Amino acid sequence: MPDLVTRRTDGSIERELAEAEGWEAGQALRAVCDAYLRFATERPALYQAMFVLPTDLKFASAETPAPLRACFDEFVACFDPGDERRELVAEVVWSALHGITVLADSGRIPAAWQEERVGFLVTQLARTP
Repeated sequence: MPDLVTRRTDGSIERELAEAEGWEAGQALRAVCDAYLRFATERPALYQAMFVLPTDLKFASAETPAPLRACFDEFVACFDPGDERRELVAEVVWSALHGITVLADSGRIPAAWQEERVGFLVTQLARTP
């Protein structure tokens, strides 16, 4: 079932992340991070189906479903196109946000500190050479 949900997402996460375009480097990254976390908060069941439940979908490959690739591409677009590590850095950002989301939702870390965590993450990674 999560595979079907992920393949047929209603496009809301793609729209959320795409709306974050047009900012300077650090601002774009912050906007994309905020959009991702907002989606996870406002659409928890869909977020769980897309990013938490077990799946047979292949990620980080040519077989990745277009909606998931489009989401990841929004993270990649936050970094300098000339940086050969930009997909790696985008993966680290996504992984950190995913961890923040899952850990806060499960009560393992205080949700109240989310702004500080994201601010720290963006500050550290926006200046990545």
